Amino acid sequence: MPAIRFKTFVILAAACTLCRCASPPLPEDVQPVPISTEAYQGMSCQQLALEALNTGDRLQRLTEQQRNAYYRDGLVNMGHDYETVPDRAGSLARAKGEMIAIGSVQHAKGCPTGQASNQALKR
Repeated sequence: MPAIRFKTFVILAAACTLCRCASPPLPEDVQPVPISTEAYQGMSCQQLALEALNTGDRLQRLTEQQRNAYYRDGLVNMGHDYETVPDRAGSLARAKGEMIAIGSVQHAKGCPTGQASNQALKR
């Protein structure tokens, strides 16, 4: 009898693993796409700060959507009746790359970044 339980466990574990293989990745597993800094070179520090703020907001939304897609897809694969959520990995990878490109230009120009640039926008 224990041999049958072990075989059942192995089969169920393999099935769960296969279901996760087809799932969207977690947001932190999505790698940024390299983005050229050319589009940002002509911007002022204030414009770059605004661009970083807008892109950061978009990145936050995409991260949340990707996390929802990951967990919702896992529940669907386990037999729960949920509507699937679109995978946003491509858009998330691009937004991550844009943030890196913006940050690179800000650094090269000596612009304030992070909290300081957000405060500069409020003035």
